[in-house]
Amino acid sequence: MNSNSRSRRLFSENVEWRGGLLVVVLMIVLLLGTVANLIPVSFGHVAGKTYQGWAPTPPTINGDIVDSEWQTAASDSLTLTIGGNPYAVTLYVMNDATNLYLAVKIADPTFSTDPTPDAVAFYFDSDNDGTYEPGEDSIVQFSGATGFVDRFLQVMPTMKIDTDFGGTTDGSGACAAHGGYNHFELSHPLNSADHAHDFSLSPLNTVGFTMGYADAAVGQDYWPALATENTTTWADIVIASAPPTMTAWASAAPTIDGVVGATEWASASHASFSIGWTFVGDLWVMNDAGNLYLAVKIADSSLTVMDRLYFGFDNNNNGAREAGDDILGSMGDGTFMDFFWGPTTKFDTAEGGTTDGQGKASGSGGFNYFEMSHPLDSADDAHDFSLSAGSTVGFHLEYWEEASGYWGDWPSLNAKGWPHITVASAPVPTPDFSIACAPASVSVAQGSSITSTCTVTSLNAFNAAVDLSGSWVGPAPSDVGATLPTPITPLSGGTATSTLTITATASASTGPFTYRVTATSGALSHAADVAIQITAGAADFTIATSPSSLPLGPGTSGTSTISVQSTGIFSLPVTLTSTGAPAGLNVVFGTNPVTPLRVEPLRPF
Repeated sequence: MNSNSRSRRLFSENVEWRGGLLVVVLMIVLLLGTVANLIPVSFGHVAGKTYQGWAPTPPTINGDIVDSEWQTAASDSLTLTIGGNPYAVTLYVMNDATNLYLAVKIADPTFSTDPTPDAVAFYFDSDNDGTYEPGEDSIVQFSGATGFVDRFLQVMPTMKIDTDFGGTTDGSGACAAHGGYNHFELSHPLNSADHAHDFSLSPLNTVGFTMGYADAAVGQDYWPALATENTTTWADIVIASAPPTMTAWASAAPTIDGVVGATEWASASHASFSIGWTFVGDLWVMNDAGNLYLAVKIADSSLTVMDRLYFGFDNNNNGAREAGDDILGSMGDGTFMDFFWGPTTKFDTAEGGTTDGQGKASGSGGFNYFEMSHPLDSADDAHDFSLSAGSTVGFHLEYWEEASGYWGDWPSLNAKGWPHITVASAPVPTPDFSIACAPASVSVAQGSSITSTCTVTSLNAFNAAVDLSGSWVGPAPSDVGATLPTPITPLSGGTATSTLTITATASASTGPFTYRVTATSGALSHAADVAIQITAGAADFTIATSPSSLPLGPGTSGTSTISVQSTGIFSLPVTLTSTGAPAGLNVVFGTNPVTPLRVEPLRPF
């Protein structure tokens, strides 16, 4: 069977084909190491026809392709040739969380119905393995009474309707004529319950496709290739997610070395992406007061000089690519490029501008890594964006892989469906406090006390009450008490103090101990440790007389009070004796021996 008869049979059973759309892309030409100032526009090869677009609102499937309904779709213009005549075609692709939506607008002055209807068919390489195999999906919309058909490949080239083999019709379609154009709209679930006949897709999945159009009895054509077993020349659809708005503050600028260190980018905003085929990756975005920082990790087993990554920006965030919009690029050898869109893409320096920013690349472990930085507001206002805190800019990325020639965009070249970056502001410091005790190491003897001053310092305008508490860390000494006045409130930007008093009785445990002062205010809590050495106390006594002299005559007597005072931890009996009394003077002690009472320091418990 020749290709024409095979394609007719595919259409008659259900239209099928798989395609990739031509997309104008930026291409860097290196000639003997010299980068041309004028960047020529080139078309990607067929493997680069990749489409993804997010549908924030599902389109109405009524055969009327309304711009407002399809404005975020990935779209492309192409030409079919039927009966020797060119047919201008616009293809639209998008999805939401539930369905894939496809639309085809074809320049055809006739809208044929039964018995020979016009028709649009899509064929899907459901597992994207490069082969159209039995059981893989296809949908078709006829302009006649048959309408929408959900079918599958039974055996090449025979298509069968799902419902004829225990399946279900999943999706919808409609078509109509509009002023010289035929409009076809179709929808199909991303993951129906009919797994035997329909694809099953999730965000970031890629599915190959080709498309066919039959103009009644005139004939048919396929784009980008015939619906054959070999699907390597078909196009790709990447299942999109809602485009994120990325924003994060860089507390420290990353080193732009192409390594994408986890610690450097830990605070960055993150998104996963796919440009089709096996090229899935991760994107990180953040900024400080001066620069925007971008990092990409993409699955690619080798890094070559001509592997390259681009970021395109919608400078004024109006959903349109316009002259002067910023473009950044980095090549596998670390060459950084600062362009602008013209629509002819040029280096900034070719038009009197400057190269602002830097970029580097590296490859390891099956991934290529790219890092770039670019000023938020350079002096080159004619070619660079000008952003400040709170500004939002749309963006997309594009990756070219030299070895295969594959390239693709995330999410597409349609600026209305791009993700966004919102420039982050420096985070407002959270009010907090610190605490320190001085001295942080003290020594106290049994039977005495010692103090340390604990100071609470306001940070970031903190001025709330702080409760202080204390506890022993590890073993606690016996017969030792502590006082710590609380709460205290520092003035904003100031300090407040409380005096910690440690009191050891004469029987206190000796040795090294640690006392921890904990300061708490709401959810905030900080602590300071005081090292305390408790030593053995002195044991002694003093003696005093009152009065210290007595005038005595013959036959008289006098009295003086002898006071024995304990010093430190002394509490033993003291025997009193007298010496030096003249003859005839008799000295008598009322109580002898005497035992002084030990005076304990006031010990709070």
